[in-house]
Amino acid sequence: MFGRRRLDAADLVLYVKSGCHLCEEARTQLAMSGLQPREIDIMTSLELFGRYRHRVPVLATARGRVLLEGRFDDAAVRRLRRWVIGSRSPIHGTDA
Repeated sequence: MFGRRRLDAADLVLYVKSGCHLCEEARTQLAMSGLQPREIDIMTSLELFGRYRHRVPVLATARGRVLLEGRFDDAAVRRLRRWVIGSRSPIHGTDA
């Protein structure tokens, strides 16, 4: 799901828009999982607004690979946390 290469938490970017309730939920989910990505408000860039306006929140790598978008699934956030913080790479579809 996320790939083989481990990420550092500093490699994560959360694209948000002010007033977005899903963005608030995603921020809370990520914080509760111990992940605090750098945040970028898509309203600060026409390019970002055009790319993500109907998709926020979007969690991506610093290189632009989208990992999660829209309503974040709790299981996917846990797998992502294990991939970033934990000792093994997550396997898509498992949550153990």
